Amino acid sequence: MKKQAIVITLLSQCCFYSLASAEETIFTGTVDLGVRYVDVSGDMSKFNEYRDVDSGVYGGLDLSTLYESGYYFDFSADNVGYDDQSYLLDGGRFNRMKYSLYYDETIHNITEDAKTFYTGAGSAALTTAVNPNDPSEWLSFDYKKERQKLGGDIEYNFGDNYYLKFALSNLDTTGTVPFGGEPLATEFPAPADWQETMLAFTAGYRDEGLTASLVGQFTDFDNDDEAVSRDTDITSLAPDNEMQRVAGKMVWRPDFYSSIVGLNLSYTQTESDTSLSTIVPQDQTEFSGEVTKTQFDATWG
Repeated sequence: MKKQAIVITLLSQCCFYSLASAEETIFTGTVDLGVRYVDVSGDMSKFNEYRDVDSGVYGGLDLSTLYESGYYFDFSADNVGYDDQSYLLDGGRFNRMKYSLYYDETIHNITEDAKTFYTGAGSAALTTAVNPNDPSEWLSFDYKKERQKLGGDIEYNFGDNYYLKFALSNLDTTGTVPFGGEPLATEFPAPADWQETMLAFTAGYRDEGLTASLVGQFTDFDNDDEAVSRDTDITSLAPDNEMQRVAGKMVWRPDFYSSIVGLNLSYTQTESDTSLSTIVPQDQTEFSGEVTKTQFDATWG
């Protein structure tokens, strides 16, 4: 089948600029507003695999402000109201401090109009509803994931080349994904309901001859559905886990033979706990897993 995509866009753009004199301030901005018509003949899920291009009204915004004292902030918004919308606010003061806050949505359309003989596609409880041997009776659903990420970071530079940085983010993933399991490795629609929280800090020093940093990162992964039932069969999904990582890095540029000396040291620990009761309800066996990794390398060139 021949695949065609027709996208017709009408765009209106408004730009504005101002200069205030109390404390001299430069303020600029752009507002985009458009109407879009989309016609796709073929696989719509591939056309929109990682984006949301649909017929309708769409818009965007960019604002920038710069103060005479060196403070600034920028704000941008893209694809407002769509499944791939994003927002970013960043600002700070030059050579002293900077920060950012962001919200971002990403969609992954895996396939449309998939077929299954189960009801409850996308949930943790699937039940055979139609004849598995007659695909004409199977039910339709969509394989897709939606990711929503919210976070921010701030970095402060001290006057003597030292700096500190903190970052925090939360990533939510929801949707329906293909999964395989016994009996006979049957594919079925499994739920995706994951949350990943990340906290990180960096402390460092940087100048022309030496840069050094110490980084700590802590990640917590939580899966709301650690198992999915299909009639009387139960299949395990990804368990909850945690990760801690500490890493140090140094790059030294000594004043002889144009040399560069580099040192890297890191320690990572990953932990995961799960109960067999999610698979065999009457079994209360608990499993605890831990993987640690230490790495060191040095270079001189």
